[in-house]
Order: sequence, then C-alpha cells, then structure tokens
Amino acid sequence: MNNWFKEVLGGLFGAAKQSQAAEDELLSAENLFDFEESLIRADCGLAFSEQLIAQIKQSNVKTKSQASALLTAKLKEALEKLETPTIPLKPIILVAGVNGAGKTTSIGKLAYKLKQEGKKVLLAPGDTFRAAAEEQLALWAERAGVECLAADGKKKADAVLHDALALFRAGGFDHLIFDTAGRLQNKRNLMDELSALQRVIAKSGLAHEFLLVLDASTGQNGLQQAKLFAEALGSLSGLILTKLDGSAKGGVLCSIALELAVPVKFVGVGEKMGDLRVYSAGFMTDLLQG
Repeated sequence: MNNWFKEVLGGLFGAAKQSQAAEDELLSAENLFDFEESLIRADCGLAFSEQLIAQIKQSNVKTKSQASALLTAKLKEALEKLETPTIPLKPIILVAGVNGAGKTTSIGKLAYKLKQEGKKVLLAPGDTFRAAAEEQLALWAERAGVECLAADGKKKADAVLHDALALFRAGGFDHLIFDTAGRLQNKRNLMDELSALQRVIAKSGLAHEFLLVLDASTGQNGLQQAKLFAEALGSLSGLILTKLDGSAKGGVLCSIALELAVPVKFVGVGEKMGDLRVYSAGFMTDLLQG
C-alpha cells in the first residue's frame, strides 16, 4: 500500500533504525529540516508540520532516533483525534463531495457494507445537475444488492429527497443514502441547495448525518473543501477519505485534525466492493507495517 502514512513514517522508522545502527547519531538542524520537508511533501500542511517540529525542538530529545520516535508518536496522536466511537450510522445519510472525489463509488461501497450487516438500504440520486449521475448510482445499487429510487431527472434535489423519504418510510428501510450535488463553482447555489435539503430533513423528524467524501490525492485542497462544506452545512458528521490505494498521500488528515473537529469514518483502499474500511489510527499503522 503506497500511501502517505507509509511514505512518511516508513522514512522515519528507517531513519531511526539507521541512527541506532550508527550508535544513535545526534540530532542536527539538517535532520529537523528533512523531517519537516517529508511532512510537507506528504501533504500534512505547513502549519501542522511546523507545529510538530516545534514540539521536537522544545523536547529533551538529543538523537535522530529519539526525534523519529517522538514525531511518529505525535503523528499517531493526531490521527487518533480523527477516530470516532463505534456508533451506528443514522437512518438518513446525506453524502456530499466534489465531482470526481469518488462520491458515488463510496455510496455504493457503503451501501454494500450496510447490506452485509443485514440492513435494508435505499439509495437516492440527489445530484440532479451531473449528467448520468442517476444511472451511475443505479448501477452501484445493483452491484451492492440494494434498491435505488428512480427519480425524475427534472426534479430539484429537495423534491427528490422528499420522494426518497416517503419511500424510506413506506418500504421499511433501515438506511437512506442520498447523493448530493458537488458543485463548488457557485458557492451560493451549493449552500442554497444544501439548506433546502436540511429543511426537508427537519420536517421529516428523522435522524440524519452529513458525510463528506474527500479525494486523498487532492492534498491540502481537501482541507479547503472540508471548510467550505462545513460552512454550507453548519457542520459535518464525518469524512470518507478515498483513493488510498495508489500514490495518494492523504496527509491532509493531519491538517483536518489541527483545524477542524471532524472525524474520519471510512477510508477507501481499493476498487472492490469491500474496500471501504472503518477508519482508525491503528488501521493506518497496520498499513505501514503490513
């Protein structure tokens, strides 16, 4: 698994082993520069990287291996802040994210995961602006073995949600996963649409949550996306980080841990239906050690 965690921590572990083999060389300014550069290359963000290096400078560590160990511990500590208690997902799940982030794919994988847990799941296409969005969602529903609302492409998203909630109630479903539009070109339109969806949900009285899908390969742009959607929605329930099966570094998680109090609920680690995993700092560490 060639991901940011392996790239950064793998280098740090390697540096620590080399230092120990060389009778634990003393920590130098050059070492600190290399550490900070590695963090920034892994998309951890300048503010987060500088904060970690400052903590090393303020500590009592004297050697390169000690600094590596401390940095590793601080990275894991940041990742642990993004964990969420094992709480069942709420009945209504609205999924947001920019086009191309893997939103529809994540919805299909999440539906499959819930289906495997014995849940009855309904998908609904609320991305009424993107061509073929409804067809793509229907295809993923078929793959996951769940139902998908056949929406009228001419309807607005709030009208589709109204119909989906009616079917959700009548059909005895456990979960409704609603695909929302991911347009960022016009922030006002995005906010208006999401506000309209919130009003429909509020009238229904059903428990719901908003999950935001972020593409790990977008780097620090993912943090800006998270800020924008959090502003549009008032708050986010959690994140799904996708595309960790390639060269994506995903260090944006560190910036999110520093600047936003939004947990990561799932990570996408492959193309198979079962490749949506529950996020945990320990899981990320296992990827490194595996």
